[in-house]
Amino acid sequence: YHESYTCTSVRRHPISSHFLAQSNGGYIAIFSANAPFKLNKHKRFEGHQVTGFKVGFDVSTGGQYVLSGSADGQLYCYSYQSAAVV
Repeated sequence: YHESYTCTSVRRHPISSHFLAQSNGGYIAIFSANAPFKLNKHKRFEGHQVTGFKVGFDVSTGGQYVLSGSADGQLYCYSYQSAAVV
């Protein structure tokens, strides 16, 4: 996995064996939590803006939702299953 942007925040999913990484590229990527830490190329959470700010994110306790701040002052809530904004 080669990322041309920095990853400002990392969180482990509370239920599945994955971790998520917030990229300054404006998306959250999913990786397997076990070596060799493979990137899920088919699903990522995008739509919010990071653009150089240290924008945080978190995963709900049940693992159903991914919540991220945005540089435009909005809060984005994504479904973990579909990666769609809810």
